[in-house]
Amino acid sequence: MAQGYINERTTDYLSLKSRLLTGSNRQRSDQFDALNLHLRQDLLVTPGQMVIIPDDYGVACTADDAWLMRHAQEIRRNLELDASAGAAVINNYDLLQSLLGYSSIGIGSAASAWGRHLDEVKHTLEAIERLHQQLKSGALNKDVFIQQRQMLFRRLDAQLQGAARLGTSLQTNKSLKKVLGISTKSYLHKSEIVGYTQRIRSIAETSKFLGKGTYVGMALDVGVTGLEIKEACMQGREAQCSRARYVQGGKLVGGVAGAAWGGKAGAEVGRYACKLILGIVTRGKGELACGIVGGATGGYVGGNELGAFGEEVGDLLYESVGP
Repeated sequence: MAQGYINERTTDYLSLKSRLLTGSNRQRSDQFDALNLHLRQDLLVTPGQMVIIPDDYGVACTADDAWLMRHAQEIRRNLELDASAGAAVINNYDLLQSLLGYSSIGIGSAASAWGRHLDEVKHTLEAIERLHQQLKSGALNKDVFIQQRQMLFRRLDAQLQGAARLGTSLQTNKSLKKVLGISTKSYLHKSEIVGYTQRIRSIAETSKFLGKGTYVGMALDVGVTGLEIKEACMQGREAQCSRARYVQGGKLVGGVAGAAWGGKAGAEVGRYACKLILGIVTRGKGELACGIVGGATGGYVGGNELGAFGEEVGDLLYESVGP
C-alpha cells in the first residue's frame, strides 16, 4: 500500500517528486500525481503537508490509498483556513499544542520548560497579591506598594517574554517530526496520521484567533482568588488595563476539564471569582505577545461540548511583547 509522511520544509512539487521517486518508471510517477492531487495546485509544498508515496508495485487505487488521500486533503484544508494559518501552525506548533492540552516534545508537562514558566508566572502573580494585602492592612503605604509592584512587574515581563519565546522547537533546529511527536521513521502509522490530522484541525483553528488579535491561553490555577490578583494588578493603573478578547485553549479541544500539567493549569477555574488567563496573541510584525487577562467567570459565547468555542472579554492586566 501507499505510505504517508509529513513534509518538513518548503519545496517545489517537481523537486519533491524527483527526490522521492529516484529511478522510478512513468507508471509510478503518474500514480504519485494521482495520490497527491492535494499538492498539485501549488507551486510550493509547504511544511506540515502530508505527502503520499505510492507502492512500488501497485497501480490501482486501493481503499487504503483513498483513506490516505482523504486525510491529506483534510490536513491541507486545515492548514489553509486563512492566508497565514499554515505558517502560523508550523511556526508556533509547540506553543499552540501546549495551550490546547496536547503532549509535546519538551513542552506540555509540569517538568518541562513550559510547565516551569507557568509556575513562575503564577508565583509572581501571587506575590503581587500578597503585596496588595499588605497595602490594605496598612503595613505598606501606597508609594512603597507601587514601587515594589513595579519590581514584580519587571520580573513578570521577563517571564512572559520567555513564554513567548517557547513558540516553536523549529527555532532550535529540531526535526519537525520530533516537534510533532510522531515516528522518526520515514512513513507514518495510521494512528499517527489520524492524531496529526486531528491536532492540525484544532491548532489551525487556534491560529485564526491569534491572527485577529484574540488571546488564546489557559486558566492559571493560582493559590488565591483571581479577583484579588486582578485588583492588585489594576490598582492605580486602571487606564493601562485595556479590555481584551480571549479564548481558553482547553475549550478548543472538547472542553478539557480538571487539572492539566500535574494540576498547574486547568480548563475550568470555577471556584475563583475571576479567571486569570495566561494568553498568547500576535502583535506588530507577527511577533508573539504574552499577557495576563483577568475576566469574570461564566460560559462561553456560542460553542458546544464537542470543542467549539467563543470569545470572552476581560481586562488585560499585563502584556509583554517578546524581543
